[in-house]
Amino acid sequence: MKKFICFAVALIITLAVIPANADSYNSSNNRQFGIVAALDDWVYFSDIVYMNNESHLYKMRQDGTEKTLLSDDNVSQINIIGDWIYYINSWNEYGESNSLYKIKTDGASRTQIQIINPDAIGDFQIAGGWIYYTIYNKKNLNLYKMKTDGTEKMLLSAAEDDCGYLNIADDWVYYTNYNDNWVYKVRTDGTERSKVTPEIRGSADISNGWIYYTDNYSINKIRIDGTEYTEFNSGYNVQSSYLNIDGEWIYFLEWNFNLGNNPTICKIRTDGTAKTELLQYNWSGSGNFFLNVAGDWVYFPMQEDNNYLYRVKTDGSIVEKLYGSEVERIYEAPVESDSPPTGDALNDILKLSIITMICVLALKFMQLRNYKLM
Repeated sequence: MKKFICFAVALIITLAVIPANADSYNSSNNRQFGIVAALDDWVYFSDIVYMNNESHLYKMRQDGTEKTLLSDDNVSQINIIGDWIYYINSWNEYGESNSLYKIKTDGASRTQIQIINPDAIGDFQIAGGWIYYTIYNKKNLNLYKMKTDGTEKMLLSAAEDDCGYLNIADDWVYYTNYNDNWVYKVRTDGTERSKVTPEIRGSADISNGWIYYTDNYSINKIRIDGTEYTEFNSGYNVQSSYLNIDGEWIYFLEWNFNLGNNPTICKIRTDGTAKTELLQYNWSGSGNFFLNVAGDWVYFPMQEDNNYLYRVKTDGSIVEKLYGSEVERIYEAPVESDSPPTGDALNDILKLSIITMICVLALKFMQLRNYKLM
C-alpha cells in the first residue's frame, strides 16, 4: 500500500510539472517562409512542388516514417501552439489570398481564424496567447496583434510604417521598417515605438538577449541594449546570408567567391566558434531559398531539383529528399567501423607486422654482432 501511495504521489508531481500543451515555433523559420516545425517526435512541414506552384501540409516522424497528409492548403509560416497548427494559406477555396488558418495536429478542425481579404497577412509570430502579424493595406504593411481566436485586434505600429521580419522578445516587438530599412521596436501594447540603437539595417534575429544580423557580408551580433558588438565569419569575398538561429547554433548560407560561385550550407556557434560546413549547394537562382531548422535537421529547397524540399542532418552526415509518399535518402556519410579488420585488410596488416618484426630482429642482430667485434 505504501509503495502504491508513493507511486501515486510521484505521478501527480510529474504530471504537475509537465505543461499541458507544448509549443513549437521558430522565429527564424517564420522569417524564411516557415516551412517546417518540429514537436516531440513529429515534424510538420509544407511539401513544396515547385513545378505546380503547390504545397501541402504534412506530418511525419523525425526519422522520416509515417508521412501523413493533413491538409491540401498551400501552407507556409507553420507555428504549433498546443495541439493546434497555425499557418498561412496562400490561396483558399474562396479565392482569398494569404489567409490565416489553424488545424489540429491530427488534421481535424480546419478553421479560418479571420476573414481578412482583401487585406492579406504578410507574416506573423505567436507569443503569450497573442498573434502578432502584418496586414497589407493599399500602401504598406501595418503591424497588428490579436488573440489566437481572432478577437481583440489592435494596431501596434505607426500607420505609415511598412513592417516585416517580426521578432517578439520580452515585452517588445521588433520589425524591419521597409520605408528606411531600419530595425524598429514597439511595446506589445503599441507604445514607445523607436528605432533600435545602434541602427541596424535589413532583417535581424532576436535570441536570448542578442540581435543577430548580417552587415557588409559578415555575421554580427549585439545585445538588445546596444552593448557588446561582435563581428565574425568575415573575410574578403565572403558573404553570409539566410541566418537561422537555433539554440547555440547559427545556420547560414555562405558564399566564398574566392573558391567559386556556389555557396555552402554552414553552421557556427553563436560565440563565433566551431564553424562547420554541412553541404555544398549548387546555386541556380531559380525560385525562393530558405533555411529552416527543426530537430536535428536543416530543411531547404534544392534548386537543381525543381526546388523540392530537402533536408540535411545538422552534422552534415545525411541528406534526404522529402517528396512523394516516402523520404528518399540521397547521401549518407560512411560510418567508421570499430570491428576488427578482415580479408585483404587483415592480410596487409599481418604482412606489415612480419616485415616490421624482421627489421627489428635484423637491427638487433647487427647491434649484437658489432658488440662482439668490439
